[in-house]
Amino acid sequence: MEQKQEEVTCKIAALLKKYGIRTMTIDEISKRAGISKAKLHALFGNKEDILNESLDFMNNHLRTKIDKVQSDSIPAVKKLYDIYNITFDHLSEFHTMFYYDLRKHPVLKDKIKEYNDNFKATIVYPLLEEAKQHNDLVTDADINEAADFYMKFIYYFLMNYKNDKGSAENYIVTFFDKYVSKDFAAQFNIQ
Repeated sequence: MEQKQEEVTCKIAALLKKYGIRTMTIDEISKRAGISKAKLHALFGNKEDILNESLDFMNNHLRTKIDKVQSDSIPAVKKLYDIYNITFDHLSEFHTMFYYDLRKHPVLKDKIKEYNDNFKATIVYPLLEEAKQHNDLVTDADINEAADFYMKFIYYFLMNYKNDKGSAENYIVTFFDKYVSKDFAAQFNIQ
């Protein structure tokens, strides 16, 4: 993405996070971002393309934050904890209407499912595998079940609790109680 388009995408992403998707028409985006409709069409094409580029931008922004944690020399379970908090904080920046609009938009809904499936397969599952190899999970932990449980907060938990950090903390603690060895959780004060 060229620099000018990236700057515009950043502005549009901020608008979508603040106001949701449905309320942001091309006219509204143009007005609020200070970019002519002709320029928007030249950079992106139609609203669908704008939304796709913006979602990719937001997802890449989250992945950059997560990549920093993944490169740290800390145990896999601690990475899962940190990634959970980073993801929760990132998703909490979005207006509730944004999530409602995503569920109603078939193409974007599929795109988010693809992001989540990729997140689970490339981040969560490998970290759980690593944790199991280091005996940081409870003995009978089912990796697939643990990955599904970990991911639930993205699918529906956030809709109800995005502004309730206490409930979010309780959710990750429940995950640790169910899947992580007590010794490991105590070592990192995650209980």
